[in-house]
Amino acid sequence: MSSQKHTIVADDGAIAKPDIDDRKYRIVKLENQLTALLIHDPATDKSAAALDVNVGSYNDPKSLPGLAHFCEHLLFLGTKKYPQENDYNSYLSKNSGYSNAFTSSLHTNYYFEVKNDALEGALDRFSQFFIEPLFSPSGKDREVNAVDSENKKNLQSDIWRLYQLSKSTTSSLHPHNGFSTGNKVTLGDIPAENGINVRDELLKFYENNYSSNIMCVSILSNESLDTLTDWTVNMFSNVPNKSLPKPFYEHSPFNSENYSNKLYKIKPITEMRNLQLTFPIPATTQYWEYLPNNYLSHLIGHESKGSLLFNFKKKGWANGLTSGASQISPGFSEFNINIELTTKGLEKYDLMIEDVFKYLKMLKTEKPQKWIFDELRTESLNSFKFRQKGAVAATVSRYAGQLQDLHYYSVPMKNPLLDLDATTVSSSNIPPEDLLSLSVTRKYDPALIDEILSYMNPTNFRVFLISKDILSDVEESKIEQEKWYKTEYSVETYNKIKDLDALPLDPHLTLPEKNEFMPTKFELVECDSTKHPKLVELDQFSKIWFKSNSLLSGPRSAITIKFNLPGSTSTPLNSLYLSLFVELLDDELNSLSYYASLAGLHYVFNLAREGISLEIIGYSHKEEILLTKLIQTLNTFTSSDQEASVWSESRNKRFELLREKLFRSLKNFGYATPYQQVGPIISSLVNENSWLIDDEISCFNAVDFNSLKHYSMNLFKICFAEVLVIGNYEKSDTAKIHNIIKENLPTLNSSITLTQSQFTRGRSLYLEDNSLSHYLKPNDDPDNINSCIELYIQIGLIPNHRDRILNELVSQIVHEPCFNRLRTIEQLGYVVFSGTRETRTTFGLRFLIQSEYPTFYLLMRINKFIKKMGIYIEQKMTSDDFAKHVEALVNKKEQKMKNLREERNYHWNRIASGYYDFDRYEKDVEFLKSFKKEEVIDYYIHHILDSANNGKLAVHLQSQKLPALDPLKMVKNSFSNFVYDKVEFDNVNYESDKVNEQIDEFFGKKAVTRESLDEFLTDKLFDEFPFKKELADEILFNLTKDWNSYDKKDGSIVDNVGEWKCSVPLTVAPTAKIENKHCDKEFAFKGKL
Repeated sequence: MSSQKHTIVADDGAIAKPDIDDRKYRIVKLENQLTALLIHDPATDKSAAALDVNVGSYNDPKSLPGLAHFCEHLLFLGTKKYPQENDYNSYLSKNSGYSNAFTSSLHTNYYFEVKNDALEGALDRFSQFFIEPLFSPSGKDREVNAVDSENKKNLQSDIWRLYQLSKSTTSSLHPHNGFSTGNKVTLGDIPAENGINVRDELLKFYENNYSSNIMCVSILSNESLDTLTDWTVNMFSNVPNKSLPKPFYEHSPFNSENYSNKLYKIKPITEMRNLQLTFPIPATTQYWEYLPNNYLSHLIGHESKGSLLFNFKKKGWANGLTSGASQISPGFSEFNINIELTTKGLEKYDLMIEDVFKYLKMLKTEKPQKWIFDELRTESLNSFKFRQKGAVAATVSRYAGQLQDLHYYSVPMKNPLLDLDATTVSSSNIPPEDLLSLSVTRKYDPALIDEILSYMNPTNFRVFLISKDILSDVEESKIEQEKWYKTEYSVETYNKIKDLDALPLDPHLTLPEKNEFMPTKFELVECDSTKHPKLVELDQFSKIWFKSNSLLSGPRSAITIKFNLPGSTSTPLNSLYLSLFVELLDDELNSLSYYASLAGLHYVFNLAREGISLEIIGYSHKEEILLTKLIQTLNTFTSSDQEASVWSESRNKRFELLREKLFRSLKNFGYATPYQQVGPIISSLVNENSWLIDDEISCFNAVDFNSLKHYSMNLFKICFAEVLVIGNYEKSDTAKIHNIIKENLPTLNSSITLTQSQFTRGRSLYLEDNSLSHYLKPNDDPDNINSCIELYIQIGLIPNHRDRILNELVSQIVHEPCFNRLRTIEQLGYVVFSGTRETRTTFGLRFLIQSEYPTFYLLMRINKFIKKMGIYIEQKMTSDDFAKHVEALVNKKEQKMKNLREERNYHWNRIASGYYDFDRYEKDVEFLKSFKKEEVIDYYIHHILDSANNGKLAVHLQSQKLPALDPLKMVKNSFSNFVYDKVEFDNVNYESDKVNEQIDEFFGKKAVTRESLDEFLTDKLFDEFPFKKELADEILFNLTKDWNSYDKKDGSIVDNVGEWKCSVPLTVAPTAKIENKHCDKEFAFKGKL
């Protein structure tokens, strides 16, 4: 143990932890008052660490919105001990790791994960950011641009727009009113105009706000607790302690003329319709054992008969409802009710608000119920006792934040519209032994629930009414714009409900019934676990796969069923019918689903290729009951015996509402963030019988109720089911599950199974070698300034195991340099990604950038990077670097499954693909350990650089509002890129700051021409520069080329998707044959195969 001073606040035996948790925990406090949670996990193959500092956007100076966020960005660009800007990320990348960070209102959270034996080196680098960071001067402008790009990414996002509007309309005396992200105006232009050096301000911000006593660290590893203690003490004890108090704000955020009893009519970007009611309530931090808000959100957000949502659906007013409380700062919280409206609901919003208050009156009349509390307590206790492990980085990030919760301000319950009296506020602590179990509801206090409920009254709320056309009848002079996101809205006083007591009770609004799905048995089965699933049953209608693993799953299991229904998605119209069939099915099951989810049982019906999948995961005890009810309901929707009762006039009404909801969802896809659209577009283009969203929209008018009914009646005429049972089950249980499916889905027994020729799998297009196709699509959102491109380089077929894993190794090697070059240095956009892409039958590399630059310019820079990486891999990658990348990828492949969902997903993906390659990762590792550096060099040269051995598809999602290229920025970029692209400068230190200063000074008031460039390059800075003419040519080319235009030498354009698909051959598909090694020994012995 370290000789430096520290205190063990709580050790493993004293800290309450889940029953199935094999980890050991320790909480320590260092002499500098930094608190750390140390986690020894003997089974982990990855280590992780996080640091949470109780400093966030609320700490921004009024004159510099976004400074805390900017600090998060610039902090990682070098330290005194490790001055190289990308040393930290490069170290992590070579050691199978990554890092990230986020800034919230009150916190900034930094975290990373890395392979186990690299943790000490990673921690040393990480800790230095909080001891002696450099805040690299050369990175200042780049990271301002990165923050600006991040903000622009969100400008057309309704989630961000509505959140900012909700903040901007609170009291200006509270920092919640501010703009947290920041942009180039707040961090660049305005400070420059006012003679403020934003980096100097950042140094002051860091010095005044970052202190060890408000920092919490969490570290998880396979190292012992004593070793982790030593490392923590040695590496974090030198973080300066300035003895800063935790942030505290006296002014009420709700004490504003823009808040109480106001109706905001808001125009969104997408086709959304929502009614949001927000009630200011006191924060309940000091009541951490009672969690009174959970009781109210449970009932208000309930979806069973008697609930608000159930009755809204019955009236045709709503499709969804959520509720819950969120803390703004100590003493102040909001309780939100968010309702997804139908067109009729939008018209009846006044009556809906009235119904909400009728429901609240019912809750006040009925008083809190002990049996409901007991259910919630049992649910929270079960969830804690059987909590499974999650991703290590997410785990430490969460726990670092939770450590902060152990020390809180205790604020007396009071009217949240009033400012706090600081003299009544005290500091309090939660026992550290309870850190891991803070989600458990421990104590019942009905008076506390009543008190929170008393604030949810007609004099203490505001309304957001959101719809695309909501401002159509509002006078133009009354329409306002939110400052940061330019969201249009109007505001008026809303006081139509003056007296809650005067409202009559509605007999249809009642408390829920008791939950039949609450599990009471948690015994673990004793069953030999196999490494991979085994085929245990096969008949003409189904295959059953089984894997027991209660050591991982605990008392949980997962059942996955794929109903193969030939023709069900063979056309865009059929895909729409199947989508609506699932929507109606889910609508019918809504109440059942909600009860099950509350008890820890979750299911989902998904669309699959030529069929439907049903996934159930949760406690084994009541899983079969849920499966039975789900299959019975599925049967009623497809059985001719139930046709009249199921496909009734009331169903037709629900159909019309869900049809309209689906149409809006399809239209809204084109308004999603561009990089989120590109992946589905590529999948639709390269896969057989896979449809673009635009295909479905174009035939939407053909969808009607009777056609859907006939489609559904015939859906299971031909069917074959494939089932995976995994977790806390015995092999004999698979027979029960099989019988549940067959007995409750008689439609299956009356159908015909797949014919021999129908046992096929999906295929992908085989992009021809030496081809490059461009799919160009204007962004549906005319005001989104971001474009996005993904270049997919298709290299081979999935069964080519050696080439596929070589491709993954290349992806590992290029990933960090790609981000560092294209995102950090070239500043092409906030979203820059590289990786592998697998289609149904092929694999390849992908490069994606979302940016304000034109997509053909981005494509040019991607290609330049790919070419330059070839030089690095062939000439400069050392044997040690190569070995580290191999080791990093091996480490990823050898990671153990952490929870049941992860294991289920892995094995089901192997089944659904048709390859049944359950041992894929083991084979990958065998290949990786055998590779020589020369094989990777050869692979990169012949399969990636040589277009004769690959086919390419570039998807361009192009902005309709592309900003004009900034000449100064293009000149700077051209200089930097020219030096990067030229191998002659590989060993030259390019002083970008000096060059950029010269460019600003010279071209600030001068046009960029051949003459001015020639004059500029005569500066003594370029005396020894031998490529002046070539550089000038490139700058002028970049400035004068129309980067939005297409040049035939760059490939072919996909003008007509159908014709293009017809011109590209299909690959072979995986065989339907199952090898004997995948069969259970008893099953194989029966000779059923």
